[in-house]
Amino acid sequence: MEFKNKKVSVLMTVFNAEEYLEESIQSVLSQTHKDFELIIVDDFSNDSSKRIIKNFVDERIKFFSLSKKIGRTKALNFGLEKCNSKFIAIQDAD
Repeated sequence: MEFKNKKVSVLMTVFNAEEYLEESIQSVLSQTHKDFELIIVDDFSNDSSKRIIKNFVDERIKFFSLSKKIGRTKALNFGLEKCNSKFIAIQDAD
């Protein structure tokens, strides 16, 4: 199977990651492989993470903001349910 023509879901969970978040998102968006979706799950951050995410305008980004903190593992599981590809990559927010 040739990978270069396959859609990929990139899953990123975020909790108070403002220091490196913009760079991390930009890293994903700058990849040469263009057929992907970036699923971002904010685990109830109380810093400027949500604002940073919302500043990105890209149709490949799907942003979910949780209404209470559930922890990284549950946030990852939540995000996995939102992925639309059989190929999933995990990208840390930092």
